[in-house]
Amino acid sequence: EFFAANVSDTEPFIVMAYMKNGNARDYLKSHPASDRIKIARRLHDASLGLSHLHESGITHGDIKAANILIDDAGRAVIADFGLSRVKTAIDSRTIAQSTAPKSTAQGSQYWRAPELFKGERPGFPCDVYSFGMTIYEVVPLSTSYSFNNTHTFIDPDR
Repeated sequence: EFFAANVSDTEPFIVMAYMKNGNARDYLKSHPASDRIKIARRLHDASLGLSHLHESGITHGDIKAANILIDDAGRAVIADFGLSRVKTAIDSRTIAQSTAPKSTAQGSQYWRAPELFKGERPGFPCDVYSFGMTIYEVVPLSTSYSFNNTHTFIDPDR
C-alpha cells in the first residue's frame, strides 16, 4: 500500500506499508517448504504489479526478488522505485540520475537486460527480461546459474 511521496531536502522518498515478511528472496529462503504453487502465486502477484506499472507508463528499472516484498497476507508487492522512469512526451529522469554520477550503471547486474550492457535506454522490455531472471532466481528448477557467483558474466551479444 502506497501512503505518500515527498522530497526531503534533495532526497525523494516513498512511504509504503511495512512488510514484516521482507523481500521475496529472503521469504522463500526462510520458507523452503513453499511449494511451486505458492511461489507461482507470488510471481503472479508481482507480474500483475509490473503490468500495472507498464500500463501507467512506468518502467521499474530494477526488478528482482529482493525488490519484491511479501505482505502479511502473502501477496507480492513491487518496491524500490529508485531507478523508475515515467514515460512522457519528453524523456524523464530517474531518482538515481538526480543523485548519482552519469556513469553509474542502471539496475542490478544479474537481472539487467542485455541491451542495457550496450548502453541502450531502459524500457518495458528490460523490466520483462528482469522479471524472467527473477523467475529463474526463485523457482528451484536449475542450479546452473548462481546469483552469488561474482565471476559469472552475461554476454550482451548472445
